[in-house]
Amino acid sequence: MALTPQPLPPEGEGEPEESSGSLLPDANAEGLGMRATDVRALDAEVLGVSANVKSLKVASDPVRRPMADPVMVDIARDLRQRQTAAEQVLWEALRGRRLDGIKFRRQHPIENTAYVVDFLCYESRLVVEIDGGIHDTQVEDDAIRQANIEAQGYRVIRFRNEAVQADLPGVLAAIRGAVRGE
Repeated sequence: MALTPQPLPPEGEGEPEESSGSLLPDANAEGLGMRATDVRALDAEVLGVSANVKSLKVASDPVRRPMADPVMVDIARDLRQRQTAAEQVLWEALRGRRLDGIKFRRQHPIENTAYVVDFLCYESRLVVEIDGGIHDTQVEDDAIRQANIEAQGYRVIRFRNEAVQADLPGVLAAIRGAVRGE
């Protein structure tokens, strides 16, 4: 069965939004008038696998990591929009591999938990948490949270908001050392 691109119906007509797929802006579909679902099916056919396959492991793919619950992913997206001032300062120093080429993610859900961590370096399994004043009143909860995150194989380091604001170079040096295992 050969798949051929079909013209898209005018906006607001045709299939319901939730099942129609989104238009892709990338090179695979640009200018072809294909929906994301069409491109996935076409890619699957070209590769000779079932179109029902959700993801394909290609030799050049990096190691796959376990995925967090979709609800936690939504919560993380919301938290990214509501960063504290200290988180913003630290993120500007970490984003885009600015710290020694190390990749960090912000407000990232941890698989098999109900936790979203402030910053994560997945490659070195390092979690960086920034603690504000609220953490003074929830010491026990933080200890339980940290134990659960560590049980997933991560190391957790914590900094106070004030430390990030007053001594960012010192905080970055500590993060650098933790990534290196020092």
